Amino acid sequence: MIKHIQTKLPLLLLSFTLISPIAAFEDSDNSTERQAARKEMRELKAQEQQLKAKQRLLRLKEALKLKENQLAAWEDYKKVLLLKSQEKRNLVAELRSKHKEKQQKPNALELASLNITRQEHKLEAAKSQLKALEVFYTQLDAEQKLVVDKVVMRRIKHKAKQLREQLREQRREGKTEKRKQKN
Repeated sequence: MIKHIQTKLPLLLLSFTLISPIAAFEDSDNSTERQAARKEMRELKAQEQQLKAKQRLLRLKEALKLKENQLAAWEDYKKVLLLKSQEKRNLVAELRSKHKEKQQKPNALELASLNITRQEHKLEAAKSQLKALEVFYTQLDAEQKLVVDKVVMRRIKHKAKQLREQLREQRREGKTEKRKQKN
């Protein structure tokens, strides 16, 4: 299974590079083509994210060296993680289609409301993932718990680093805008 994902992931990433923005938007007046290309890119990105999640889960499973009596709890945990990920993608797609039907971009109030909806969904997903992790974690021995702790901490540190980089970029963009306004 890991070999399958390891071979598919590079192919998927290669497909991103092969789809040239110029080729996708040759006729800039044709908004349907542009929308179709954007939709295809979103679908490819979703597939990539799902493959990465499966790959992370497989690496964790290998590192844990699970015993037979732990496999049921593992499968439940894995199912919850992948299901919540799919639900998130479905929610975003649903919100997009609502505004596409209106054929107008959401205003500031709608965006704020959408943000709250997404955050509430994120909170519910985190709660259900925590419950699944608690059940799975209790099935592990001390050595396996150390492995899970390391993986979780690494993931948290990685996310924190990404957020710091995003904030730095936003600050740089803000400074650039202020300079442009002064000139």
